[in-house]
Amino acid sequence: MGRRESARFRRRRQAWWEVQSGATARQALDAATQQEFVTAIDKKRSQAFGIERLARLQLDGGAPVPAWVSRTNDDGTLSMLRYASLRGRERIVGMLLRGGASLACWPCDGETVDMESLTLLPVQEASRCLVVAARFAEAATEGFAWRRLEEAQRKRWWVGCGCAISGEGLFAHL
Repeated sequence: MGRRESARFRRRRQAWWEVQSGATARQALDAATQQEFVTAIDKKRSQAFGIERLARLQLDGGAPVPAWVSRTNDDGTLSMLRYASLRGRERIVGMLLRGGASLACWPCDGETVDMESLTLLPVQEASRCLVVAARFAEAATEGFAWRRLEEAQRKRWWVGCGCAISGEGLFAHL
């Protein structure tokens, strides 16, 4: 005798399929929703980023950021993915990636970062890498670089420095 699938699980599975296939039209984020997401990121409220909700929203637009953020786009905004990475919210970054946020929107204007290798990683590892990269990028004054220290049991340990180079080879070694 099989178990019956709950309605909640069925809705989540359907939303995940819609994100993967691109079958649904997405709405742009309005100012109130952007502010709600920024507040949820600040307060570590990951329940605001459910797959059912994210599947209906266009997540790649910019959102206004606080004054302490030094690296922003030319218009003074950051993508939700970059802001959550910068705040160190790995779980929310993973939820945004599963919800359809594009890795192409992560770099700020003027940064050249190759995100191709991150698409090959599982979401948890990609979100971890994005959090570390955002913090290094924010701390560096003129570009940033990474080098791999150790790789064991699929866990990656990184070190960053504030070198004056572009981030084009940032994820090339993954």
